[in-house]
Amino acid sequence: MLLVIVASIGYLLLSLPIGVAPTKQLPSATTRNYITSAITDNIQSYITINASSDLQKLLGVLKERKSLLDEANAVLSVLGAPYIPTTIVVGIIAPLRTDILTAVPATLSASTGYGAEQAQVPVSRTNVQVEGVDEPDIVKNSDRFIAVAVGEKIYIIDATSNRVASILNQSSIVSFLTGKPLHVYAQGMLLYNNKLVIIARPSRVVTPELRISALLLGSMPMPLESPQTLIIVVDVSDIYSPKPLKIINVSGLYVDARLSNGYAYIVTSSPVYSPDGEPVIPLVNGVFTTTFIVDRVPEVYTTIVALDLQNLEYRAYSYASSSATRIYLSRSGNLYIASPTPRYEQALNISRAMLEIATNLLPSNVSAKIRELMMNNSLSKAVTELFNYIASLDYENATRIAKAITNALKEMNASVVDETRFYVYKVNGLDIVFRGVFKVSGSLLDQFCMEEMGSNLFIVATTERRASIGIDVVKPPTIISEQRTLTIIICNAGECKSIYLQAPRAESVSRMLLLFPHLVFEESSNNVYIINVSSMSITSSLKGLAKGERIFAARLIRNVFFLVTAREVDPLYAIDVSDPRNPKILGFLKTPGFSEYLHPLYEDRLLGIGAETGKLKISLFNVSDPTKMSEIAVIKILDAWSPALSDYHAVTVYPEKRLVIIPLNTWWLRQGFLVVNYTRNSLDLYHFIDQENPLRAVCIGNKLYTISQSRVLVIDIDSRSVEAEIKLG
Repeated sequence: MLLVIVASIGYLLLSLPIGVAPTKQLPSATTRNYITSAITDNIQSYITINASSDLQKLLGVLKERKSLLDEANAVLSVLGAPYIPTTIVVGIIAPLRTDILTAVPATLSASTGYGAEQAQVPVSRTNVQVEGVDEPDIVKNSDRFIAVAVGEKIYIIDATSNRVASILNQSSIVSFLTGKPLHVYAQGMLLYNNKLVIIARPSRVVTPELRISALLLGSMPMPLESPQTLIIVVDVSDIYSPKPLKIINVSGLYVDARLSNGYAYIVTSSPVYSPDGEPVIPLVNGVFTTTFIVDRVPEVYTTIVALDLQNLEYRAYSYASSSATRIYLSRSGNLYIASPTPRYEQALNISRAMLEIATNLLPSNVSAKIRELMMNNSLSKAVTELFNYIASLDYENATRIAKAITNALKEMNASVVDETRFYVYKVNGLDIVFRGVFKVSGSLLDQFCMEEMGSNLFIVATTERRASIGIDVVKPPTIISEQRTLTIIICNAGECKSIYLQAPRAESVSRMLLLFPHLVFEESSNNVYIINVSSMSITSSLKGLAKGERIFAARLIRNVFFLVTAREVDPLYAIDVSDPRNPKILGFLKTPGFSEYLHPLYEDRLLGIGAETGKLKISLFNVSDPTKMSEIAVIKILDAWSPALSDYHAVTVYPEKRLVIIPLNTWWLRQGFLVVNYTRNSLDLYHFIDQENPLRAVCIGNKLYTISQSRVLVIDIDSRSVEAEIKLG
């Protein structure tokens, strides 16, 4: 008997988990035990393993948990979804090298350089979420120099003489470390006093693959071509002769980083298993780190490197968990790492829901076989058994069973829902301690949708998509053959004759039933949660906001959480969170378009940068009374967009001159920087600077530096005249 399953939900399973309410008729005790043991509901339970002293225990745990991951992959295969990828990223050991700086002409080296004492002047800094917690960007500056990452090079510009002081070639570093020509690109930089931290990605690296089983046997590591993250610390005390101080090679792809109180925290992510399913272990400078098993079935290692930028000591910790997507570091030292709910849970839960319902609808012998497969941890075989049975029926009975399962799922409120997990760590200098995990319904837009409210409260805004599950059965087609003529040729003694017989018209009926598992989406809605971090529990929530819309921007300002949702208009919500147990909507304002970034300018003024039907839109909101908010000023640029819409680091705010500078592109190819002057009640165009491929703007004293990939313009802010041009490359 042939069965064809057309799984339209296959792709969606990779991003949506399923939540199932309790059934009206409880399953058997053995089945319930299997369900609760397959994936524990207590996501805060975890096992601590010191990988450096107990590799055998780590190998045993990962192999045992790999069986559940394999079963999830098998379920995804039955449902027509791709396998969960399992690849590994590891690091290398290599010495330092100092001769990797491009020489500067001798005439320029005569300068006193960055180390000379000079008076402090006002400067703009990288636009960040949390004051006092720095974030990586492609441009960093002090009051005396600007570092610009372009391709494989870091240009260090002397802001006192408006010229390139030195060029740091990242590719030269990595080529020396690996012994092969490689291209390396900075993904971000951090700056602390006289130390520049470059977080780089090589295009290709050949590294040893450290399989835990091979390590236990003393075998040699196998070569594996994979990416990694390089952390390069450079001393820029003398910008004309910067010196690399330290290089750290970290397994995994770069996720994000933060800098607080002189300590940098860099986060990477690498899978737990090699392509052939063998458990592996991440490396930091060739040494495996202390490993904590966080999830019931971990998918990746999240590696956190804590680096003391004063004495360059570091420690690294790896946590086996689900994939990291966004991070948030508070001034109190709580590090939050957000992650969508893992895909293995989606596969196991969706099959579990269908099977629990089906066993109450099928003949006892079929139900018994399905329950036996579930007890033997073979959900994929149980799902196949269910679908094969449905396919063996005639169309009417197959449709009846499929509809009964679909209706029962709806009655149970079994639905597919976006969920996000948050792993919480306490960082204190080089020490990192895992605090626990909490989860909320919905998906996270960006890091501004999460913010700490004091040391023990955390606010999260999500957009939720919920969908019910259905199984459609398509009636098998009837195939009717064409009428044919049978020709017979008979030859005797050299004479031939032909006889023509009309073959009867044939009919055949296909026995293949087409089963379509699918999702029926409800309207999207938005939620706000306030979390008690001490207990990892939800203190309060506001659910179902702005149905049919999604979140575009968020910002917490003191006790008011501002939220922008949009479909055709821009509702700006003001939510009072002064009482964490009872958040309330104070008011909302609807304007055309939508804001994608919110920035506080004064205590009661909010800047919004967004779009409106093909126009770039900059709005000034009066939020002095959140119950009666108003848009008091607006600038619209037709046929334009800005990188600031997708990367808030591109926004430069310079309160000393009341200026906001953003890079601008038009659909008719004009490019440059838009300089906007703001007051409490107005916005005005202060200047427009034509410049190709605009990236960032930096203000130092009375000078504005506009930066592109090929040049830096130096502009006097008061006269708006170009004073110098610094060419890059």
